[in-house]
Amino acid sequence: MAVTVAGWLLGTAAPASASCVTPPPVSPRVFTGTVLSTEHDGRIARVRTDDHRDVTVNGTPSEGGFTSVDRTYRAGTRYEFHPVNAIDPYQDNICTATRAVAPLAPASMGTVATSEATGSSTHSELAWVAGGLLALGAAGVLLFVVRSRRRGRRPSP
Repeated sequence: MAVTVAGWLLGTAAPASASCVTPPPVSPRVFTGTVLSTEHDGRIARVRTDDHRDVTVNGTPSEGGFTSVDRTYRAGTRYEFHPVNAIDPYQDNICTATRAVAPLAPASMGTVATSEATGSSTHSELAWVAGGLLALGAAGVLLFVVRSRRRGRRPSP
């Protein structure tokens, strides 16, 4: 349960420094799903599995602190989970073969909620909003430039 002082002060887990078996073992209980929301700084995830179950995945063995084997998850990301136990809530850590995988087609994915812990939107929603604002700003600048040039071409009375 080693934690760096910087990690404790910044509220982040220490880099992977555990004695993990290489390569990580493949779990006989593997499943895939999308993280709907996270708690405990991303270490506890509420997941909608690809077979439409809602489960919890704990990426830390500690409820109150940080450990050197903590795994964090991102809301909106689809994972292939390799838990160490067979029932919900599933236990996971950085020593398992859990990994992010390509998302499913949009029609087969459920709605991704905001994080219950922080109330923040998922990264994909933020990307769409930022892209829309950027496009709107570019259109405004273009309109301003076109109008300014047209005004400059009018003959003087």
